[in-house]
Amino acid sequence: MTPRKAAPATVTAIEVDPDLRTPERAVAIWLAVLAHAKVPTLSDLETLPDDLVLTGDQLVALRENAHILALVGHRAPVVSIAICPECRRWSLCTEPYKSRCKLTMGCPGKPARVQAAKRVKVAASNANEPEPVPVAAPGEAA
Repeated sequence: MTPRKAAPATVTAIEVDPDLRTPERAVAIWLAVLAHAKVPTLSDLETLPDDLVLTGDQLVALRENAHILALVGHRAPVVSIAICPECRRWSLCTEPYKSRCKLTMGCPGKPARVQAAKRVKVAASNANEPEPVPVAAPGEAA
């Protein structure tokens, strides 16, 4: 009888819509991180989960927008941001906008709420092109 081969170890990667711009991209990534870590806010996250792999671009987006991520939360009510496609202004929201932009006077746009990015399981050997770099959570020293 031959021994069974162990299943390859998997990690979770985050897939983000490439059309998203900062800060939408950072919030989508962050909502997925909070959901994966099963914590409601940044203040509840001690470290990033070991089985979560972020790309260099994702880490940069998180670092550049740490001031916004501290306001975003994953548990009910989910606090996200809504961004107007016309004026590019954003505001915190707990539900989708139902009307036109109120962030800039006379703006015809309709802000859209940012949703969590997709989490996908990948083989640990295929997680990233370069080696993943361990980092502190946004807002903390690396």
